[in-house]
Amino acid sequence: MILDRGSDEVSKIAAHVLLGGIAAVCMAYNLAAWVKRREAHLAWNAVIYGTLTVLEGYQIQRHRGS
Repeated sequence: MILDRGSDEVSKIAAHVLLGGIAAVCMAYNLAAWVKRREAHLAWNAVIYGTLTVLEGYQIQRHRGS
């Protein structure tokens, strides 16, 4: 079952790749919008999405190591 440790790692990696990709696109959009408009919330959004991208990368590495 997917919720068990060490099982179905390929599906878990795929889910984290998808989520990390979405977070990366959101980060890129917010960063580009911040460069153009210099609104503070866009910078914060870019930081948050960047952090999520890094965390998803960490999760991918964890599942690859199992």
